[in-house]
Amino acid sequence: MLEMMLSRKQVGDIQLARIHRFEEQMDSNLAIIRREFLGDQTRVNDIIREMAAWKKIREPIKAHLLAGQPDEALSLAMQQASPHIEQILVDTDYVISFARLRGLSFVEEGRTQMIQARLLLTQV
Repeated sequence: MLEMMLSRKQVGDIQLARIHRFEEQMDSNLAIIRREFLGDQTRVNDIIREMAAWKKIREPIKAHLLAGQPDEALSLAMQQASPHIEQILVDTDYVISFARLRGLSFVEEGRTQMIQARLLLTQV
């Protein structure tokens, strides 16, 4: 029984570490996105709002993990946290797609200007 509790605690510690790393990455990325994003800022604000809602839910999840109750933590995560995480992913996909399209248009504009510059040089 003690071995089972230790392994559950280890599972909980691993899950808590993953949550902590995810949260740190998201906070860092959101700070950059909020500052630099050229698209619809309401989508960025939606991500930030969903992250805040998710953080409130994660505290009881963490408590279950710390108590060695991974099944309860998983159940709570699936019932309450999943909708927030899904919305975060939808909004994040929008931001990434917008940034990717902006990057591609920037590269294309650069190619066009390079071709025009070469044409001007050959005419001189």
